[in-house]
Amino acid sequence: MLESALSPFDRGQLPPQLVRQPFVALLLKDFGRFVGRMLIEVRELLIGLASKLIERLLEASSLASEQFPGARRVHRGHGTVRASFHAVPTSFSEGTTLGGGHRSQSIPVSAHPPKNGEQFLPGRAAIVEAWVMDEPSPLSSRAEQPGRTKSALRQLGLVVHPTRRVETVLDEVGAWASAHGLTVGQVPVRGQTRQVADPIQADACDLLLAIGGDGTTLSALHAGAPSSRPVLGVACGSIGVLTSVSDERLTWALDQIATGRWTPVAVPGLDVAWGEGHGEVAINDLVIIRDGPGQVMVSIAVDGVLYARTAGDGLVVATPLGSSAYTMAAGGPILGPGAKGMAVTALADHAGSCPPLVAGNESQLTLTIEPGYGGVRYEVDGHRTAIPDAMLTVRQRGSYATLVRLAEEEPRLSGLRRRGLVRDSPRVLVRDIRSDSEGERNQARPPAP
Repeated sequence: MLESALSPFDRGQLPPQLVRQPFVALLLKDFGRFVGRMLIEVRELLIGLASKLIERLLEASSLASEQFPGARRVHRGHGTVRASFHAVPTSFSEGTTLGGGHRSQSIPVSAHPPKNGEQFLPGRAAIVEAWVMDEPSPLSSRAEQPGRTKSALRQLGLVVHPTRRVETVLDEVGAWASAHGLTVGQVPVRGQTRQVADPIQADACDLLLAIGGDGTTLSALHAGAPSSRPVLGVACGSIGVLTSVSDERLTWALDQIATGRWTPVAVPGLDVAWGEGHGEVAINDLVIIRDGPGQVMVSIAVDGVLYARTAGDGLVVATPLGSSAYTMAAGGPILGPGAKGMAVTALADHAGSCPPLVAGNESQLTLTIEPGYGGVRYEVDGHRTAIPDAMLTVRQRGSYATLVRLAEEEPRLSGLRRRGLVRDSPRVLVRDIRSDSEGERNQARPPAP
């Protein structure tokens, strides 16, 4: 007890005779608690000031996005805002090109004093260094058309799960859109018979909402790909690896997008070709699988060099994004963020040896298929696809569709752990439990006299 009371101090500086006096020990203990409370209050004060500063920066950032409709966010860390604002010297006029491709355009903000003797326009600010001028994004290009008011979002397009109960989510979307002056339509996709809104084409929308799970998000990405429309995936009672938000936080996510707190992420695809100019594009994976009794033989060549000939249930070729789906379930590799290439994984290979292969980003796969007497089927992102030829070529396309990544969205690998798709070894978990138990026993053990 006495040792813990003296923890804020250097115990070696106090004479033992003095420490043993009860009133001195009590005084030191109370003083230690007082110092601890003061430190906690100071910390909370600093956190509050930092939060207010971040809010001010975000407000100014939102103003900047309205003045720069073609701007895109470069980077925003978790809990930080990587942006800096510069006041406009009076010698600059609006539209003046500055360094780095930025153009000066004054933005109303709170008045601030000039620095280093420079003269600034009072109550005006200019360039946001963390924004880069680029080609107008889909969310801003429609706003710049003649006769339209400058607003990021005007039209939402829905892609909904064919059977799942999502009526409550649809009601929330309708209420949010009505409150913000938006219209909502339903984008037709392959195999969809459920109608929840008036039909509208994807290229007429500013944002596509995929209400369902990963399969619904894949359908929305394919629908929006030709016109580069961004897709927000919403998980409704599903694992939702491709989704950005759960249905409980949909309204919050829409607010984030409306204020520019999101980043468009280019989603690669697999160009699957056969015959004379026929082909499909896969976002997740291409699956070649037996369609009945017997085995499927597949010959795998990379850039014209034979890798292996397999006999078994089939083969999966996946993009980095799709590597955490069928490929991971079949024992193949997960390609982490930033990785490029194609993951090739044999399914239940009978004898032989065909380890999972990661082909290069610029490589071409040539797959020669010999179906067994039970036949073979092909699936592109889970959809059965009629491919009459026995030889396919597969290449990766660097940018095929666009996915919304929210500013506060968790990293992809963290999402796999949270969803339970990646789990720690039981041996490691038992070790952690043992360490925690030992730590608790040590804390409960009375100090040595």
